[in-house]
Amino acid sequence: MKQKKIIALVSLLVLIGGVVALAMWIKNRPTEKQKAFQEKFSRDMREGAKNKTTSGVAVPRKTLNPSK
Repeated sequence: MKQKKIIALVSLLVLIGGVVALAMWIKNRPTEKQKAFQEKFSRDMREGAKNKTTSGVAVPRKTLNPSK
């Protein structure tokens, strides 16, 4: 009898966890604007990897290590 109660309790906790995770996912689903940004960002990163450059601003070496 005790084992059945433990199994029921664990399965109930797993179910509650699943419902909470689903609710959080629905709440934080990416919008169309975020999807468009993600697409552009990943495309920029792929192109940057091809050109061996990043899509960001180039930083001169001197500013990285002022002690030298």
